[in-house]
Amino acid sequence: MYGFLGGPVGAIAAEECRDRGIDDRHTPIAGSTRITPVIVEVSTGRSTVLNEPGPEVTEAEIKQLRAKIAEDVLLGDLVVCTGSLPPGLPSSFYADVAELAHSRGARLAVDASRDVLRHALAAAPWLVKCNRSEFADATGCAADGHDEAALRSIASAMVTQIERGSSIVIVTMGSAAFVVATADGLWQVAVPQIEAVNATGSGDTFLACFMASVADGCSLSDSLRMATAGGVVNAGQLTPGLDDASGLVTFAAAVSFAPLLELNQVPS
Repeated sequence: MYGFLGGPVGAIAAEECRDRGIDDRHTPIAGSTRITPVIVEVSTGRSTVLNEPGPEVTEAEIKQLRAKIAEDVLLGDLVVCTGSLPPGLPSSFYADVAELAHSRGARLAVDASRDVLRHALAAAPWLVKCNRSEFADATGCAADGHDEAALRSIASAMVTQIERGSSIVIVTMGSAAFVVATADGLWQVAVPQIEAVNATGSGDTFLACFMASVADGCSLSDSLRMATAGGVVNAGQLTPGLDDASGLVTFAAAVSFAPLLELNQVPS
């Protein structure tokens, strides 16, 4: 795992990596790693995330992180770039890592927003995963409404990203469904519905389950099923994560796919 860690919170995170058997490749920094408390209203299920500002990183710290990544990315690796960037790190950072991955024969997934996502899209990572508002903001397609015109606008932008060089584009459309684009077409994927307890972290769990399934050699459809199940299980519990993964197989079996549009039907 790569990134920046500093201060007491950073020390706790590093210890958690060791306890969980995660290879801690974080770059130590002078600043203190932020925390993001989540307040969950038991009566309504509504959650509020309080994002502290991240610590500013220095040029020397950035150089050290870049060197670690450049040293370790190898042919066939799966690389995931996710989350917001700390102050001081250029918004092109994920795009730079994508270009490095391309040059090494590695596959890179990006889950980002705003300028970070916009730069990353230009680098055509293997996988792009974001929600409809993030994708619309980065591409300029229409995000409002759930009618056919809005869906076609999003689908067209997804196809454009595939033509640019990405292999898979996933755009979530709310808790009920998401859209997937590949060179073979587009599909709308229905998500099993549950009573959500705390959806915080469901997007991260989705991506983690997807990448883990790909690493295990699963097909795209099976990887998407497991990813969807991971997001659903996470949303159904108070604490983010998959400490109890017993429901994964059941939810994965309930995921359904529907062809949305063939590529030649999407307006350019």
